[in-house]
Amino acid sequence: MSEYSFTDNMLDIRDLIERYEELEDELSAITDIEDEIESLDPDEDIEEIRTAKENLEAKQKELEDEQEEFEQLEKILEELKGNGGDEQWKGDWYPITLINSDYFTDYTEELLEDCGYIPKDLPWWIALDMEKTAENVKVDYTTIDIEDETFYYR
Repeated sequence: MSEYSFTDNMLDIRDLIERYEELEDELSAITDIEDEIESLDPDEDIEEIRTAKENLEAKQKELEDEQEEFEQLEKILEELKGNGGDEQWKGDWYPITLINSDYFTDYTEELLEDCGYIPKDLPWWIALDMEKTAENVKVDYTTIDIEDETFYYR
């Protein structure tokens, strides 16, 4: 099971896609039961229909939370579809990394160090305005709001 939290510093779109697919598989059980009910003859299979309907109600109740999570992920993936080019899924491209707005300044500093713009061994007494730098970097990013959090991506 793919694990993520919308309060994490960063989200990987592959984790969201993996969880979406897991939920899609789980929720297909409901469709299977509905298909079974439709295939039964209402005049001859009364007992089977009653049992299948009971199974359907039980499965729907069991998967209620999963249905809500599935719908939320579906909405997120739909909004991100075509916005980025790092991960291809179902014929569309998605940004791999979503950066929580609370973490964006730290992310920017790490990015600049990784790219060699800031030496990793910068003396402690040199102060850089990373807040301002992060604000400057944000022009290259788009946002998505998920629950009570804002995430940046490109």
